[in-house]
Amino acid sequence: MSEKLGEKLDKKPLIFYTNYFLKEDGKFLNEKVDGVLKVLEAVSKEKNSTLSQVALAWVIQQPGVVSAIIGPRTVEHFNDNFGALDVELMEEDLEKIDQVSA
Repeated sequence: MSEKLGEKLDKKPLIFYTNYFLKEDGKFLNEKVDGVLKVLEAVSKEKNSTLSQVALAWVIQQPGVVSAIIGPRTVEHFNDNFGALDVELMEEDLEKIDQVSA
C-alpha cells in the first residue's frame, strides 16, 4: 500500500476537488460536473466575475435559501466570495445553470 492514489489510477496524478477527481488533462471523471463547470465558466465570463462568485450567486437566488455558508481559507477567498453579492444573474443565466445541474 505504498502506492499513491494517483499512481494507482492510470499512473497519472490526480487532484481532489469537491468530491470528484480531476485528471491531469483538466477533464473531470464525472461528465456532469464538467458540464456544470463549463456553463459556470461561460456565465462568469459574461458577467466579468469569477466562477465561485457566479456559483454562490446562483445558490443565493435559489428558492428557500436564506444564506449561503462559505468557507474561505484566506482574505482573498473571502473577498472573492463576498463579490457574489454584486453578481446579477438574469433568468436565462439561472435556467442555463439549472439545466446542467439538475
